[in-house]
Order: sequence, then C-alpha cells, then structure tokens
Amino acid sequence: MHTKLFLSAIVAISFFLSPALYGQSDMFPSDTIAARYDKEVLSYSGTWFFKKAGEKVNLGFFAENLRKEVNDFEASKIIFEDALKSRRTSLVLNLTGLGLLAAGAVVQSQDGSRDLSTGLYIAGIVGLSASIPFSFKYNERLHESIEMHNKLTLLQPLRK
Repeated sequence: MHTKLFLSAIVAISFFLSPALYGQSDMFPSDTIAARYDKEVLSYSGTWFFKKAGEKVNLGFFAENLRKEVNDFEASKIIFEDALKSRRTSLVLNLTGLGLLAAGAVVQSQDGSRDLSTGLYIAGIVGLSASIPFSFKYNERLHESIEMHNKLTLLQPLRK
C-alpha cells in the first residue's frame, strides 16, 4: 500500500518538475515533434495575417509571404495555387461589378437613360454577387494549404 503511494508521489513530483512544462527545452533534442511544431507550424490569423513560431506575419499582396512557407511541399503548393486562382477570379468579378455600378451611375447622371442605367446596375450587382463563392473558396483553400503544410511538416522523419 505504501509502495503504491510512494511511487505515485514520485511520478507526480517528477511530472510537475519536468523542464518541458516550464519551457526549458535545452535538455531535449532540438528536432523533436514539439520543437518542430513550435518553429514550423503555421496558423491563419484573420484576413491579412498568418502566424509562424508565434509571430504574426503579414500575408502580403496575393499572399506572397505565405507562398514562401507552403512551397516547401508540393501538395500544399498545389492547394495554395488553387486558392490564388479563386482569389483572382473573385477580384476580377468584384472590379467588374463595381465598374458596371459606376457606369450605371454615370449614365444615369449624364443621360438620364433609365433602362441603360438599370441594366448596368443589375449587371454590377450580379458581378459582385458572383464573386462571393470564389471568395469563400479562396479562404477555404488557403486554410487547407496551411493544414496540409502543417501535416507534412510534422510527418517528416525526425533527424537524429
């Protein structure tokens, strides 16, 4: 009875005094899964940022900063490129829709042609609406490329 209690106390004390709990990782090899996770795993942090090694990094124009990270693996690179295609399509549809709305406002103010301006307004709204699914796909595929990068990073064999 006392032996079990004594062993339990030793295990509990060693668990609570473990250097890993207090972030003192110099006692452990630098290439463990935990160390790799801390250094290499990415997370999407809102619309304009991602995190690596706990630091917030700007995505960059068309996510070029994130591209540098996910290009390490072919699978995450392919998913990322698909995300960028959706982003470009969304951007083109958005700009086209806004241009048509602006053209409708100009025609209405200059000509007063109600039929033409109404048609331009409707076409602009359709263009803006058509961009929404591509924006969602971009966001989804971006998450998937980060997730694939993280999986492949953690599944690499550890160096000894």
